[in-house]
Amino acid sequence: YGIEEKDLGKFYAQRTLLKKEILPEDIAAAVYVLVGPDLRKSTGLVINVDGGFAPTMPR
Repeated sequence: YGIEEKDLGKFYAQRTLLKKEILPEDIAAAVYVLVGPDLRKSTGLVINVDGGFAPTMPR
C-alpha cells in the first residue's frame, strides 16, 4: 500500500468502526475476562477485539 511501518497502526485504525488502534493491552483485557472467575461456568466464548474491523470490509 505504500505505507511506512510506523504508520500501519493509524492506517488500520481508520478502517475500523471505532477508529482506534487495537493495542496489546486491549487483547490482554479480553483474555483476562475469558480466564477470570466471572466466566468460570462459560465455555466456547469468542470475543472479537478488532475495533469493528469486519463490518467495514466489503464482502
